[in-house]
Amino acid sequence: MKVDSGYAEVNGTRLYYEVAGRGPPVVLIHGFTLDTRMWDDQFEVFAQRYKVVRYDVRGFGKSALPVLGERYTHADDLMALLKYLEIAKTHVVCLSMGGEIAINFTLEHPEVTQALVLVDSGLGGFQGTKEWNETFTSILSRAKKDGVKIYHAGKDVYIADEIDAKYISQVKGSEIKKILEEKH
Repeated sequence: MKVDSGYAEVNGTRLYYEVAGRGPPVVLIHGFTLDTRMWDDQFEVFAQRYKVVRYDVRGFGKSALPVLGERYTHADDLMALLKYLEIAKTHVVCLSMGGEIAINFTLEHPEVTQALVLVDSGLGGFQGTKEWNETFTSILSRAKKDGVKIYHAGKDVYIADEIDAKYISQVKGSEIKKILEEKH
């Protein structure tokens, strides 16, 4: 399978992407703490029938980190990437945080979204459970105290250990488990 990969300098950032296959476009958006690799099991299979795009969201994987104090939205980043790749309409498949991005993208650009497949997705403005809010507040407090730390390209820095440690044992034999275990 031929995979085209590169970096798109768009929307004031640098986004890593991979494209494979031919046919109707499908964009895959990863979940929080993950990157393009979470779609390894689906990428080649989907590329047999679709033009598949997967990318690292700003601040994740091989994409650039956000610039402190600079305003941006992931939905705007996605739109800029699609324009860069000359994709006018696409199906969007996403997980978790990627779903929040996709929902916002679809609300802002309904003319671009042909279909939306949400898996375990969050909603912007939605209040999480008490346990989730306490865990996330703890992580953010630690990040502020110790300096901002964010998972990036599988390297040293990572703030979500508490979340992943709780769920990593429930993931069986997948690329996602491998990615999470690399960080511990």
